[in-house]
Amino acid sequence: GHTIGIAHCNPSFTNRLYNFTGKGDIDPSLDSEYARVLKKKCKVPTDNTTI
Repeated sequence: GHTIGIAHCNPSFTNRLYNFTGKGDIDPSLDSEYARVLKKKCKVPTDNTTI
């Protein structure tokens, strides 16, 4: 199972939202709606916000 915890908007995390394969795409394993919500929290790839 999975647990709920803390994530940081660091480069390895935001790459899954903004540039997964180097072509500006989202990691296809992420739910698209969840990715949309996360992108609101981690607005730019260099954001270090804790969510």
